[in-house]
Amino acid sequence: MVDNQRELSLRRTAYAVTVLLLFFYFQMGQVNYFLARSIKQGFYLYLPPVLFAGVLYFRRLRDGVEIRLFAAYFAWVVLTQILNGDRVLSRGFLFILDLSLMLPFVELGLTLDAAGRRRVLTVLAAILCVWFFALGLLGVWSFLSGTRLINPITGGWLTNMPYAYGVTRLSMLDTNPNVVAFWYMVSLSLSVYVFFACRRKLWRVPALLSALVDFIVIAFTECAGIMLATSCCCGLLAAMLFWARCKSGKRLPRAAIAVVLAVLAGFGCYRAYKLCFDSRTPILHAIEEKRQPEALESSVRVAYQGLL
Repeated sequence: MVDNQRELSLRRTAYAVTVLLLFFYFQMGQVNYFLARSIKQGFYLYLPPVLFAGVLYFRRLRDGVEIRLFAAYFAWVVLTQILNGDRVLSRGFLFILDLSLMLPFVELGLTLDAAGRRRVLTVLAAILCVWFFALGLLGVWSFLSGTRLINPITGGWLTNMPYAYGVTRLSMLDTNPNVVAFWYMVSLSLSVYVFFACRRKLWRVPALLSALVDFIVIAFTECAGIMLATSCCCGLLAAMLFWARCKSGKRLPRAAIAVVLAVLAGFGCYRAYKLCFDSRTPILHAIEEKRQPEALESSVRVAYQGLL
């Protein structure tokens, strides 16, 4: 019995580590997309089918109707791809492999016990918070100083401030500012989780700093949808805190007031940022216009040398 329990624990640990490493592979793909592409065209091709087959073998879709719906949806996608012929299959087989990962990722939470889920979530949150905090510090410094940073691995932009429609926005790793804002909304949520999950209060300080950097980066991306969504999340958090601390008879009205005040405060902070930093936009736009002829001349020179 002890050996069976130990074997089961090792199997769960190996499964969790595999899924987490796969998750981090997708997260770090933008840092070095040359390496990510070579991995995806190599041994990655064998990993999703093995994980998918492992779920079907060990769990056999016994974990509720949700898992059966995932499997049915995946089977429907594969069938439609097959019916569209070899041309679609040859172009979309990587999409099918990526889609098959939804089953192992969902099963990770169902396979682990409560303590294992907390450990996995804590490790995942800590690593992602550290990564986005370091990248966010570079982005904040780059935006405030008006300096663009080059990714030394790919030669692309590590941090960039594109100017469009009268607005200067922060982007990172050659990614759309709206996507960057979504990244940091997720990181902000994980920072909040780490803050409340830490038993030692001293560890809450870096979690709070990480959340502050996430909040500032979202503001610099100028993504109104994520700003509003983050403000609503702050409102829900305030409601949960009031609900836990208030007496039963006063919970609902105080929680509702907390939601409204937190949403207004969060969105008000974003609008205050816009009023403070809008004065920098014409200056950055003038710098951008000055750099454009130099960049064009440089690109023409490189193309001419390539022809020679």
